[in-house]
Amino acid sequence: MHQLISIGSQDLSTYVCKSHRHTCWEITYYYEGSGFNTTNGTRYPFSEGTVICQPPLLPHGDDSKEGYKNIYFLVGDSGFSGSEPLVFRDSANREFLQVLRLLYAEFHENGNSPVTAALLQVLSEYIRRLLSPSRSNYYVELFEEKLIRNFSNPHLSLEEQMEQIPFSKNHFRRIFEQETGCPPKEYLTRLRISHAKELLRSTTLRINEICFLCGFSDPFYFSRIFRKYTGESPKDWRKTF
Repeated sequence: MHQLISIGSQDLSTYVCKSHRHTCWEITYYYEGSGFNTTNGTRYPFSEGTVICQPPLLPHGDDSKEGYKNIYFLVGDSGFSGSEPLVFRDSANREFLQVLRLLYAEFHENGNSPVTAALLQVLSEYIRRLLSPSRSNYYVELFEEKLIRNFSNPHLSLEEQMEQIPFSKNHFRRIFEQETGCPPKEYLTRLRISHAKELLRSTTLRINEICFLCGFSDPFYFSRIFRKYTGESPKDWRKTF
């Protein structure tokens, strides 16, 4: 998701939202109540923790007997594909909702700031994970959530985090790679590079600033790792947009 266009909420109990459509993707998080979303004639039930991603131009509306509350936002160039709604549920700890509330506050306070871009990228990672099949190992899923929440922290220690897992570190590295396709260190680096690309594409921040926002403490190391994963320096990669 490259840019947040708008974000709003229905924080009073709502019973009907008339059918409407948008020219971009809309993501709606229902955090209270239950009901039905009707999109292009198909009804999708929702309850607390349901997230529905609506493709552009599809008519959609909501109805509820008990009332509901939600937060919704519109994004440009979402990275999603398909012509049907994407429906999933937040985790039991409601991490998606926590980040979404931070995004709501930051956007209304500072617009499309670097913090807004960072929070939007975190939500994008959550959507990607929540739409993918669940991890078969609880500790892999838990560890993955920690990396997504903390990838911008340059002091994050994978070794310290793995000490909280009831497996040997080598064994956990193996099962993490089996579940995600890459070992923990590479997974974290990919998160950071992905966010760096997003900031390079959508902001005018200096390279050094982007380096620190993405969890790198050394700009020279950041440039070297960025080139390793993209084939270009951050400066040259930005010129392509």
